[in-house]
Amino acid sequence: EGLTGVWLTRPPRKIAAIGIHISKWVTTHGYALNVDLDPAPFTQWITACGLEDAAFTTIARELGRPVTVDEVRGPALDALTEVFGLALEEEAAPVPAGRS
Repeated sequence: EGLTGVWLTRPPRKIAAIGIHISKWVTTHGYALNVDLDPAPFTQWITACGLEDAAFTTIARELGRPVTVDEVRGPALDALTEVFGLALEEEAAPVPAGRS
Protein backbone atom coordinates (compact mmCIF):
# COMPACT_ATOMS: atom_id res chain seq x y z
CA GLU A 1 0.00 0.00 0.00
CA GLY A 2 1.23 3.48 -0.83
CA LEU A 3 3.61 2.29 -3.55
CA THR A 4 3.68 3.83 -7.02
CA GLY A 5 3.37 1.64 -10.06
CA VAL A 6 1.75 -1.75 -10.43
CA TRP A 7 2.79 -4.38 -7.93
CA LEU A 8 2.22 -8.09 -7.50
CA THR A 9 2.12 -9.41 -3.95
CA ARG A 10 3.85 -12.07 -1.88
CA PRO A 11 6.68 -11.29 -2.30
CA PRO A 12 6.24 -7.73 -3.63
CA ARG A 13 7.25 -7.51 -7.30
CA LYS A 14 6.99 -4.37 -9.45
CA ILE A 15 5.64 -5.16 -12.93
CA ALA A 16 4.90 -1.64 -14.19
CA ALA A 17 5.96 1.92 -13.47
CA ILE A 18 3.94 5.10 -13.73
CA GLY A 19 5.28 8.61 -13.85
CA ILE A 20 4.55 12.26 -14.30
CA HIS A 21 6.82 15.10 -15.39
CA ILE A 22 6.15 18.82 -15.15
CA SER A 23 8.35 21.40 -16.87
CA LYS A 24 7.60 24.98 -17.92
CA TRP A 25 3.87 24.57 -17.29
CA VAL A 26 3.67 21.42 -19.44
CA THR A 27 2.66 18.12 -17.86
CA THR A 28 3.44 14.73 -19.37
CA HIS A 29 2.67 11.32 -17.98
CA GLY A 30 3.02 7.70 -18.91
CA TYR A 31 3.61 4.15 -17.85
CA ALA A 32 6.07 1.37 -18.59
CA LEU A 33 4.84 -2.22 -18.55
CA ASN A 34 7.61 -4.79 -18.09
CA VAL A 35 6.80 -7.30 -20.82
CA ASP A 36 9.90 -9.43 -21.43
CA LEU A 37 13.29 -7.88 -20.80
CA ASP A 38 16.47 -8.73 -18.98
CA PRO A 39 15.78 -7.87 -15.34
CA ALA A 40 19.48 -7.90 -14.36
CA PRO A 41 20.02 -4.11 -14.38
CA PHE A 42 16.90 -3.66 -12.28
CA THR A 43 17.62 -6.44 -9.81
CA GLN A 44 21.39 -6.20 -9.45
CA TRP A 45 21.94 -2.45 -9.32
CA ILE A 46 18.60 -0.88 -8.42
CA THR A 47 16.48 -1.32 -5.32
CA ALA A 48 12.86 -1.12 -6.53
CA CYS A 49 11.34 2.01 -4.98
CA GLY A 50 13.97 1.87 -2.25
CA LEU A 51 12.44 -1.26 -0.74
CA GLU A 52 14.95 -3.96 0.16
CA ASP A 53 12.41 -6.80 0.08
CA ALA A 54 10.82 -5.75 -3.23
CA ALA A 55 11.79 -7.08 -6.66
CA PHE A 56 11.40 -6.23 -10.33
CA THR A 57 9.47 -8.66 -12.54
CA THR A 58 8.08 -9.05 -16.05
CA ILE A 59 4.95 -10.54 -17.58
CA ALA A 60 7.12 -13.24 -19.18
CA ARG A 61 8.70 -14.17 -15.86
CA GLU A 62 5.32 -14.38 -14.13
CA LEU A 63 3.82 -16.52 -16.91
CA GLY A 64 6.93 -18.66 -17.24
CA ARG A 65 7.14 -18.21 -21.02
CA PRO A 66 8.31 -15.65 -23.60
CA VAL A 67 5.84 -12.83 -24.25
CA THR A 68 5.99 -10.26 -27.07
CA VAL A 69 4.93 -6.63 -27.00
CA ASP A 70 2.56 -7.42 -29.89
CA GLU A 71 0.87 -10.05 -27.69
CA VAL A 72 0.37 -7.52 -24.87
CA ARG A 73 -0.53 -4.44 -26.95
CA GLY A 74 -4.19 -5.34 -27.59
CA PRO A 75 -5.11 -6.33 -24.03
CA ALA A 76 -3.24 -3.28 -22.65
CA LEU A 77 -5.12 -0.93 -24.98
CA ASP A 78 -8.43 -2.61 -24.10
CA ALA A 79 -7.74 -2.13 -20.38
CA LEU A 80 -6.75 1.53 -20.80
CA THR A 81 -9.82 2.35 -22.86
CA GLU A 82 -12.10 0.64 -20.35
CA VAL A 83 -10.55 2.18 -17.23
CA PHE A 84 -10.39 5.71 -18.64
CA GLY A 85 -13.54 5.58 -20.79
CA LEU A 86 -11.62 6.26 -24.00
CA ALA A 87 -12.41 5.63 -27.65
CA LEU A 88 -9.17 5.20 -29.58
CA GLU A 89 -8.84 5.45 -33.35
CA GLU A 90 -6.01 3.86 -35.30
CA GLU A 91 -4.15 6.22 -37.63
CA ALA A 92 -2.08 5.26 -40.64
CA ALA A 93 1.65 5.78 -40.22
CA PRO A 94 2.87 8.96 -41.93
CA VAL A 95 4.71 8.49 -45.22
CA PRO A 96 8.27 9.89 -45.09
CA ALA A 97 8.89 12.96 -47.27
CA GLY A 98 9.86 12.08 -50.84
CA ARG A 99 8.13 8.68 -50.75
CA SER A 100 4.67 7.74 -51.89
